[in-house]
Amino acid sequence: MGTYKSWNSLKAEVAKARVLEVELQDLKDLHGVKRLGANVLAEIADRLDEEHLVYFPAERLLNNPAPRQTELVRLTLADGPLRKVIVAVQSTDEPIETLLALLDSNNGWTQVEAMKEREANVRAALEDALGALDADLE
Repeated sequence: MGTYKSWNSLKAEVAKARVLEVELQDLKDLHGVKRLGANVLAEIADRLDEEHLVYFPAERLLNNPAPRQTELVRLTLADGPLRKVIVAVQSTDEPIETLLALLDSNNGWTQVEAMKEREANVRAALEDALGALDADLE
């Protein structure tokens, strides 16, 4: 969380973090108003839409009769892969098979495991090379 100088700086932080958690106070300050209320939250929601940022939980901005400045909203890029997953999880309009296929296509765990395996292979190769160098020096 932090203070953002502009909507562009907020969007850059979201792009860097992939999911950014912000307090309503930060969005209020960025919007340039002194008090939170239903109308201000609606305006912030509109601005986030204009900036191509997705916010969740959506109710925090769209149906929050007594907002608190410290309430959190999570932001992600509207055109990012995480948005598809969030929308699919929240929607019951699509069959569950569609959601599961989407989750399977975002195989982050598989990629992490592959990276760990590559790291282990590189480490083993470096240890072998160091062992060979030590043997040559003796």
